[in-house]
Amino acid sequence: MPLEKPANDDVKFIPQGILDTEAYSDPGVLTTTDFAKIPDGLTSQQRINVKVSDEERLQYEKWIAKSGIYEDLYTNVPEKYTRFSYQLEEPNYKDETRDIHPFLTVGELSKRFENLIVKEKLSNYIRTNTTVVKVEKNSNKWVLTLRKYDLSTHSFEWYQEEFDAVVIANGHYSLPNIPHIDGLADYNKVFPEKLIHAKSYSNIDDFKGKKVLFVGNSISGVSLIQYAFPVAKEVLVSRRGPHIAFPWVNDAIASNGIKLKPTIEKFLPKENAILFSDGTKEYDVDLVVFATGYHYHFPFFPKDNEYFKVKNASNLSWVSGFYLDDFSIKDPTLTAVGLTVTHLNFSSIEASAAAIAGVWSNAKELPSNEVQEKWVSKRLEATGDNILFHYYKINEVKEGIIDQLLEFAPNGRNNPLEGGDQETKNLEAGFKSSEALFYKFKDGKLTLKS
Repeated sequence: MPLEKPANDDVKFIPQGILDTEAYSDPGVLTTTDFAKIPDGLTSQQRINVKVSDEERLQYEKWIAKSGIYEDLYTNVPEKYTRFSYQLEEPNYKDETRDIHPFLTVGELSKRFENLIVKEKLSNYIRTNTTVVKVEKNSNKWVLTLRKYDLSTHSFEWYQEEFDAVVIANGHYSLPNIPHIDGLADYNKVFPEKLIHAKSYSNIDDFKGKKVLFVGNSISGVSLIQYAFPVAKEVLVSRRGPHIAFPWVNDAIASNGIKLKPTIEKFLPKENAILFSDGTKEYDVDLVVFATGYHYHFPFFPKDNEYFKVKNASNLSWVSGFYLDDFSIKDPTLTAVGLTVTHLNFSSIEASAAAIAGVWSNAKELPSNEVQEKWVSKRLEATGDNILFHYYKINEVKEGIIDQLLEFAPNGRNNPLEGGDQETKNLEAGFKSSEALFYKFKDGKLTLKS
């Protein structure tokens, strides 16, 4: 039996309870759930089943747990860079007559993952419907407290398991960042179905005939603007500053027909208005879409833990304490994959995994903690105390992080990134293709049906 959906569809809209805290910009507030309490007496020798109430059952699928994937999504880098180096090329994706060439639809990319899982028999090592509630070090072992949801009995099975080492790979595009804005909670009380985060988009029906304000100019927001513009009554974009990773976005959101606004100063529920920093107001907005990015978050560690320390919690936060964004300096049996931000995520992730394999198999050895700390200090000095610590431009990523990680990979591992001018040309061509597709969708020359 599938989980029932809340009657008011609060999987989509930002919950009032979260806004009422007035601390909704804190990722710790967003991930707090009453039912995620570990049963008393739980040990690694026993499993405890706890019946889930109807309210908790609905909470399981609510707003935070929802994936940001939607049916009309397609990749924003060429398909060559959305696979690992050991995966074979698929000639059908080279067809330049494809409407979205050189990109993949979300279905095509999902199929690529599914094929890899089947080929490598990875399903034998994957547990579904299971939440890691807590990670802690006990003597020389890592103890994980887990909670598995049983669809047939509507219950949680709690258990603990010990591991020699742990890889944290929970990504950083799941917990939405909602910047604190005066009046937002009161506005939502009066208009409870106007505020969503970009991750909660369903389909173009969300925009039809509406006056839509996008807050932020993230790539996920721009992907939605191209679908909203042809069907919405009006599209507005409030932004803080220029987009760095995808420069074409800056012209796109200011293109013909889109109304560009500065940052929001305050929500005014009594007037059904939004006040901007230049003193102007917009009235009767039907939908506000927060395209304001995501938090790094590690809810299975206590907030004051000694391993994962998120600095400046926001969509510009960074994580301290990791050498090459990969190895915990505090404990080399704890690693992270996916902290690095780059257009070439598959390549950087493959390099991270190879480095972990090399060190944990004793084929390679990490340098001293002093050397690792110096790497962090030098990087911090170059980037500042923000997400740029993890960000590598196209012409930086190979030498800046991938080549360094591969120094710790087992001997004989190939570099997943060829490098050189050709990689830059390929990605720049991809940016131009993304830009062209944006205008085709926005101007109605290409539709979702076609």
